[in-house]
Amino acid sequence: MFNPATINLRELQKSLFAAAYKMIGEVAPSEDVAQETIAVFLSKSAKNELTEVVDVKKYLIKTAINRSINYLKKIKKERANYVGVWLPQPILNFSESIEARVDIDYGLTFLLSRLTPKERAVFILKKAFDFTFKEIGEALTLKEATCRKTFQRLQVKLATPTTDLAVDKNMKERLLEGFLSVGQENGMNQLISILKNDIVIYSDGGGKKSAATKPLIGVETCTKFLLGLFQKRGHELIASYAEVNGAPALQLRTLEGELDTILLFTLENYQINQLFFIRNPDKLGQDS
Repeated sequence: MFNPATINLRELQKSLFAAAYKMIGEVAPSEDVAQETIAVFLSKSAKNELTEVVDVKKYLIKTAINRSINYLKKIKKERANYVGVWLPQPILNFSESIEARVDIDYGLTFLLSRLTPKERAVFILKKAFDFTFKEIGEALTLKEATCRKTFQRLQVKLATPTTDLAVDKNMKERLLEGFLSVGQENGMNQLISILKNDIVIYSDGGGKKSAATKPLIGVETCTKFLLGLFQKRGHELIASYAEVNGAPALQLRTLEGELDTILLFTLENYQINQLFFIRNPDKLGQDS
């Protein structure tokens, strides 16, 4: 039996938001999941309905994950009919205090969004919250062996070559500082010079702003796209540094100050292997 007086619900809510965000990839629904999970917990606790709960954090995380799965079931058709490429909503004005143990790196969040909800849940419960495979199976109504095999497969699939996050962040900062300080045209050439041969560009306009409806693959195709984009819109947009999902990124604003695009990228062996252009205004509305 837990002691309610020892529970820091504010800190737990950060963990719940981070877990839900990794599952859902959207800010507002993840906040709702966290808040609803806490509200139901408090209600049941007041009625002495949780006398069997020993580990409150694991109980709440399990509940938030299952709420997230239910949410994803509800919007399955909406996601399937999304115009173009669906990308997770970026978290602007990121705070490190959200939950240090849950990596909300944008590249990883994107990879998770391409898995089934239960695959995401297995990975998050084990990787971020150290659930045993038995606990994961009980939480998701899966066999323990299935959870173990799923996690082992996903560890390989989601492994990233750049494991030193400090080095990764430092290099991104230097690249973006160079982009901004030497001028956008020369900066664009600098970025293009370190594109990987198999680079992929993902662009999300949600049918509300122009964007490539399919991923662009390969250095030649992506270089043409970036140069064409700069020539067409470079004079219309002002680039500035931003922290997005805890990592360096660019925000592109119109001359009137409206946020037009968030540009993020991932590195592999010190080259850019993915670029993400988030343009859907519904996903940029959290900026003040």
